[in-house]
Amino acid sequence: MDAVASLWGYEYGIEVNSDICATCRMCEKACPFNAISYNEKTERMEVDIERCQMCAVCYSTCPASAIQYLYYDLASIENSIELSSAPMIVVACRGNVPSEENLMRRLGVRSEEELHSNYFTMLLPCVGRLRAEFIIDAVVSRGRKVVLMPCEEDFCRFVRGSEALMKKVQMLRRIFSELGISPEIEVRRGVLKVEFKPYRCLGCAECQAFCPTGAARVIHPGPVADFDMDICKGCGICAAVCPAHAVDLKGWEFDKISAKIHEISEKKVKLLVFCCQWCEFGALDRIAERREEGIEIIPMPCSGRVDPLHVIQALYEGIKGVMIIACPEEECKLDEGSKTALYFTMERLNETLSQLNLEKRVRICFTSPKYIGRFDEELQKFLKDIEEMSAT
Repeated sequence: MDAVASLWGYEYGIEVNSDICATCRMCEKACPFNAISYNEKTERMEVDIERCQMCAVCYSTCPASAIQYLYYDLASIENSIELSSAPMIVVACRGNVPSEENLMRRLGVRSEEELHSNYFTMLLPCVGRLRAEFIIDAVVSRGRKVVLMPCEEDFCRFVRGSEALMKKVQMLRRIFSELGISPEIEVRRGVLKVEFKPYRCLGCAECQAFCPTGAARVIHPGPVADFDMDICKGCGICAAVCPAHAVDLKGWEFDKISAKIHEISEKKVKLLVFCCQWCEFGALDRIAERREEGIEIIPMPCSGRVDPLHVIQALYEGIKGVMIIACPEEECKLDEGSKTALYFTMERLNETLSQLNLEKRVRICFTSPKYIGRFDEELQKFLKDIEEMSAT
C-alpha cells in the first residue's frame, strides 16, 4: 500500500461510510456496473469490489456524501483550484481530451503559459464523477466560468458517466436561472477517432480482425480498409496492428510516440511504462515524480494501442526495461484492448525478443485503480528485476 493509501486508511479506492449513509439507494440506481447493492441483513449499502470499475458515478450522485472515493474527490479538486487565479476552469474527460497538448489545440491556445494563465485545467478519467457542489462553488462562490468536456454519451467509457454529468448540468442551469444567476457552464462533447490514410493501406484486414466495435472493415474492389467513424471508439488497436501504418490515432500518432521514446532514451531512463489511462489514476497525475526514480510513463488510450515496434525501439535505444500496464480483461473499457495487448502484442514481441535474449526486459501487468498500491508494487518489483539483470 502506498503512502497516499495508508493515509487514506482504506484497502480499496472506494468505501461506503455507513455512519452517514441514508440508504436512499440512489447509488445503486446510478451504478452502471451493478456494483452497489443494499444488504437487507446488515441494512447497509455494500460495494462489490470485483464488479466496481471506479467510475465514481455513485460518488457524484450520493446526496449524503457517504461514499468515500480516493481519486479526485471534491476536497482535493477544490484545494487545487485555490492555487490558480485563472478565470476559466476546464474539466475534460481523458476519453475526449487525452493530453494537455490536445487540450491546447481544442481551446485554441498556443503556449503552456497562455493555457495556465487563462485556464485552470483538469483531465479526469470521467467528467461524470464531478459533484454538483464543485460546479456551484466554481460559478457562484468563485465567479469562474466552467467548461466541461465529456465524451459523447454513446461513447462514455463508463457507460453512464456523460449522462450523469449532463443531468447535473441541466439541473444546475435551471436552478441558476431561477435565482437570476448567469449559468456560466459550457459543455463541449467529443470523442477520439482514428485517422486513416488509404494510400498506405495493403488490404491485409488486420484492422478488421482486431477492431472491437466493427468500425474497421475491408471493402472490394481493392481491397482497401474503410472505417465507420460513427461507431469508432478511438481505442487505437487498429493503429497498433496495421503493418503499413495506414491508421493513426489523434494524440497517439506513431511518429509522435516514437519521437517521445527517443527523447526519453536520451535521459538515461531505467524503465519505460506504457500505461492504459483507465487502469491507473494516481500515477498518471504524478509522472514528474516518477522521473526522479528513472521511470518514464506514457499514458495510452488502451493497452491495445501499444505498438511492438515502439517497445523494440525503447530497448534498442538503451532503456533497460519496458512495462505495459493494462486493465484486467473483464474491465477493459474498450472491449478487447487487454486481450489484444496480451495475445497479439506480447506474442509478436516474445518471438522477436527471445532471439535477442531480451524477453525478460518486457513485462505486462494487469491492474485496476480500485486496488490501492498494486501499480507501485508491480513497478518496484520489475525495477528491482531490471537492476539485477543489469548487474549480471
